[in-house]
Amino acid sequence: MELKVLVTGTGRCGTNFMANLLTSLGHPCGHEAVFTPAGWTLAGEILRGRIRPENSEISKAGTILSEYMELVGDSSYMAAPYLGRVDTFVIHVVRNPMHVVASLIGDKFRQFAESKPMDYEDLPGHFAYESFMYEHLPELHEEMPVIDRACLFYIRWNEMIEASGKVDIFHRIEDPPEAINEVFGFGGKYSDAKCNSSSESSCRWILEQLVCPTILAGMKDIMKRYGYTKPKF
Repeated sequence: MELKVLVTGTGRCGTNFMANLLTSLGHPCGHEAVFTPAGWTLAGEILRGRIRPENSEISKAGTILSEYMELVGDSSYMAAPYLGRVDTFVIHVVRNPMHVVASLIGDKFRQFAESKPMDYEDLPGHFAYESFMYEHLPELHEEMPVIDRACLFYIRWNEMIEASGKVDIFHRIEDPPEAINEVFGFGGKYSDAKCNSSSESSCRWILEQLVCPTILAGMKDIMKRYGYTKPKF
């Protein structure tokens, strides 16, 4: 498999949206089809052509990708630890950290509730995904409130991507897609998929609830660098 483009960021930042966007522009892109909780072992086999890439179960219903398309890209937050092992065009996608954190710790995903990965019977695959994040960010095992842990993940995961030195485009998911289209030069029609954000009211309390001063400072810094303003309380 010739991987021509790789999109990565944090979980809940719009990687599925980006997979649909690139596919709609004529650049078939999977969502967690190459980079999965299985890590580099499986990804390497897929890139060598020994295993067929396949979208994750959680994203199959929400993708415009046809099973008959030959993938040339993958969009997955789980690619972040392996950017140094691939030679391809990399898009670092980010979303307002308040919306990411609210989504991660909400009832649907329930991430970072404890200092070790949790296993929920009603959330298939949750344990594998969370274990992947804890494996690559050992700091998450430290005792801290769930909001602190989720914010720490946002900071460190994005810093990991930045430190790779492999990023070709930095893209905020809230920004218009024209910049992406200009780079790839496709004349296709944009996907009709929308990138929804959590309501402002559901996010206002996050910074107020942070306990660790260092994590709070880190969140304020990354919000400023990425062009996001502090919610008004």
